[in-house]
Amino acid sequence: TMSTTIAGCNDVQTTLTLSASTTSLAAGQRATFKATLRIKASSAYGALSGIRLNGREVQLRRRTTGTTGSRTVSTMRPTDTPGVYSLSLAPTRSYELKAVFPTPELEGLRGSSSDEIVVRVTGGSTSNGCTTTCADEEVEDPT
Repeated sequence: TMSTTIAGCNDVQTTLTLSASTTSLAAGQRATFKATLRIKASSAYGALSGIRLNGREVQLRRRTTGTTGSRTVSTMRPTDTPGVYSLSLAPTRSYELKAVFPTPELEGLRGSSSDEIVVRVTGGSTSNGCTTTCADEEVEDPT
């Protein structure tokens, strides 16, 4: 694993994957999303090939399923597992989600994004799209 900065003169590709604890849930039920950030596996990168990257900014971007508008951006939190970032949500509507690692300004890494996943939510919501307990869909992960 690596939290050391990659020199800005480099141009190193990264890969990002996203998984969900569930992709079908009731409104307000908790789902945890985990993204894994690594240097792309390539013989050109030598010992860096495939290693997980700690200490970087990884975002979870979501938008209501079937829309083409902007996405809500949340910062994922690092976990105890190297290179893995997590965020828990209690969604009140179905979403399309993807993880994004923006290209750092002062580091020789390329940004990347995961494949998109769809989380389907069933159950009642009010006219504003939120259940009565939902001021913010992000929920704190237990420590």
